[in-house]
Amino acid sequence: MARLAVFKLAVLLPFFLAVTVSARPHGHHHYPHHHHHSSSTEDVPASESTSVDVPTISSTSVELPTFTSTEIDVPTFTSTEVDIPTSTSTETEEPEPTFTSTEIEVPTSTDIEVPTATFSTETEEPEPTSTSTEIEVPTSTDVEVPTATFTTTDVPSSPVPTTPATPVPTTPSTGGTIQSLPANAKFDYQIGGPYAPASDVHVVTRDHTASAVSGLYNICYINAFQTQPGENDFADNLILKNKNGGKFEDPDWPGEFFLDTSSDASRSGILTVLSKWIDECAAKGFNAIEPDNLDTFTRSDGLLTKANNLALAKSFTDYAHSKGLAVAQKNTGAEFESDGKTQAGFDFAVAEECQTYGECDSYTDVYGSSVLEIEYTDSDNAQGNFQAACSARGGDISVILRDRNVVSKSSGQYHYEEC
Repeated sequence: MARLAVFKLAVLLPFFLAVTVSARPHGHHHYPHHHHHSSSTEDVPASESTSVDVPTISSTSVELPTFTSTEIDVPTFTSTEVDIPTSTSTETEEPEPTFTSTEIEVPTSTDIEVPTATFSTETEEPEPTSTSTEIEVPTSTDVEVPTATFTTTDVPSSPVPTTPATPVPTTPSTGGTIQSLPANAKFDYQIGGPYAPASDVHVVTRDHTASAVSGLYNICYINAFQTQPGENDFADNLILKNKNGGKFEDPDWPGEFFLDTSSDASRSGILTVLSKWIDECAAKGFNAIEPDNLDTFTRSDGLLTKANNLALAKSFTDYAHSKGLAVAQKNTGAEFESDGKTQAGFDFAVAEECQTYGECDSYTDVYGSSVLEIEYTDSDNAQGNFQAACSARGGDISVILRDRNVVSKSSGQYHYEEC
């Protein structure tokens, strides 16, 4: 308010002064010019001239508005004060976007860490390196998986010669390449007792307690699904019990008892015994294993199943393969069809009396020429069946006729014929 009063006074004062001056007569305004050369005695007009100087003073007084104009700049200073909220606005704007920018980065960083949460926080800095490690692990896993499968599938893919193979030396098997059965090679079946094979024999089968024959393809016989007479290798809890709680005896072979394949625990116990025999076969230089009595489930009064025996066969075959030994499917062609090869992993077949029972196609359809056929002299029409077998398949697979007990040559019951 004080400034406003000063402003009003400064503005109005010149007007009041001007009114005072203008109240004087304007007719004498030019008189000093008419008396420019008058003497000093005529100084009265000069006094009037001094009075005229009042406007000059008034003119000086008029400069007050200029000073007042300077005071008018005060609103300009007030305008500067107005800038204060602008300054405040500037201060508000600066931290807000900066803080907001920081908040945006935090969720981004969190989003990146979430997928890598399986690693410790220490891996935040070398995320690219950690990611590279993860890529290598699945690559390493992908390599190992087919390698394990390759060992199994390598067996059927091995080349099968069309002529009798060159005799194989009997060096211990240690888990290397599995040797395939020679196609249509002359075969001798000696599981009832070993003897010297004929010079033209290339494949021979003997019990696991016997020795392999140097230079031949040797198959090691193991009774894998029931006991042998007088054998005590299997604990009582591994032997199948009949409905009366006694040991389940094979009705066709007295003194032989079925092994209990109905549980994982029992199969594991059976494999513990069988694996020792497989190791013996490998150490002696055998090339393959023939596990017998795979068909006990068909003669167990429903106590065993195909799935039970197939599960044990798979474990058996896997272990034998790990020792570099091929494994034969013994009989059960009609019951297993292709399951023996695809599920248990058998490499070839040994078929007893398939001509007699009309089952030979169930073996050759699955294994081709990798089949050994044995007909027996005590079956009905033994010679007729043997000749029919030779005519039908003798040019593709090995077919022989043997006595039922497959005794050695020194026995009077010995009989051996080939196509």
